[in-house]
Amino acid sequence: MIRRIEILEAGHTHQLEYFANPVSGKFETVRFPTTVALIEHAARGLILFDTGVTPRLRHLLKRFPEHLFSNLFSIRIDYETTAVHQLKNLGIRPDEIRHIVLSHFHSDHIAGVNDFPTARFFFSPEEYRSMCGLSRFARLRHAFVPELLPPDFVQRRSEPGAETDLPQLGPGFSGRDLFGDGSLFLVPLPGHSLGHQGLFVPDYLGKPWFFVGDAAHLSSSIRDGTSPVSLGAKLIFHDTEQYNETLSRLRGVPETVCLLPCHCNEAFQRAKTQLVSP
Repeated sequence: MIRRIEILEAGHTHQLEYFANPVSGKFETVRFPTTVALIEHAARGLILFDTGVTPRLRHLLKRFPEHLFSNLFSIRIDYETTAVHQLKNLGIRPDEIRHIVLSHFHSDHIAGVNDFPTARFFFSPEEYRSMCGLSRFARLRHAFVPELLPPDFVQRRSEPGAETDLPQLGPGFSGRDLFGDGSLFLVPLPGHSLGHQGLFVPDYLGKPWFFVGDAAHLSSSIRDGTSPVSLGAKLIFHDTEQYNETLSRLRGVPETVCLLPCHCNEAFQRAKTQLVSP
């Protein structure tokens, strides 16, 4: 049912690897891409998992107090690297994206939403309500800029199918069947944010793929079971204890499953090689 998966880099930062993984990370500056997954479903069309960053975010981060977030995370933003521009280079119009799955509401994951005017959204309504109920300063702590979302955002929400156990991921994992056909599952991965979720693809090119968003910053963090120690990461976490519990669960996922954290350059480079359409 899944005809194609491609992974794009839509913005990036440079940070000390040690702060993302204090066990095996080096005290050297490394690239942290912000990745977007393009998925083509045989019946449901083109889907994005997250949207990356856009120049719109740079403009909004010039305001007070949002510029404090900008100073904390120096995100590289160019129009040429936006998801919408890269998709156009692939021959895909913005109105051809029919669905967008949002892992969570941090700005570097929702900044491109407005570029796709006809897409419908899968997201955690609980997290959205929580974010909208915060003060402006509290939203900043959670890296949420509501102006990045279109006025009809809630009206364009889609409801995923029924929840089911996912034994392929190991004990305790379950997810909601996105289209009711067993091709894609929304999987709760809380901690980084209140309603953080990953996207599980049980079969593409004969392998299972699990896009885990920011449930882990690096692939090595999953292997080592270590959470970030940077001040920026800790500030925006919803629940550090819950984050560590989720990270521990990811460590137990069978090695046959390809785990893809959003900001891991190792995973990004590996996926570019392995995610090749037949």
